[in-house]
Amino acid sequence: MKTDTCSVCGKEIGSYKRTKGMCHRCYYKKLWKENPDKYQKRLESCRKYRRKLREKVFAHYGNCVFCGETRVEFLCADHKNNEGKVHRKEIGRGGSETYRWIIKNNFPNIFQTLCSFCNWGRGVYGKKYKSEMKKWAIRVLEREKQRGEYI
Repeated sequence: MKTDTCSVCGKEIGSYKRTKGMCHRCYYKKLWKENPDKYQKRLESCRKYRRKLREKVFAHYGNCVFCGETRVEFLCADHKNNEGKVHRKEIGRGGSETYRWIIKNNFPNIFQTLCSFCNWGRGVYGKKYKSEMKKWAIRVLEREKQRGEYI
């Protein structure tokens, strides 16, 4: 395969990625500078599309299974059996690609909904997460009561 270098950044690029002698990153950076309004509209439409994908997935899977969080911006699709890394390799990517895959494959039962915090906690504590979370929540509530911040 033929390789060249980008005329802007000098990075080595394969011939299949070359766009007018530039790598994709430099090419789109140039287009962004030349037509900022056009690409701002495109960026907004991409964000709306990704949000719709997420809303569709979480409408099916529901709220966070641990704490009940409902706000879509905090929710994520979690692999129940901790096979996310392997699965992302199989489908090629994560993020929106995963949500598209979920919809295309008719919402398989290998996912659950977690909020970002619970997903992080599950990664740290594993199967003990629920019991550790309860201990943590009790400590926070007690601290808030002592400060007079408890609602």
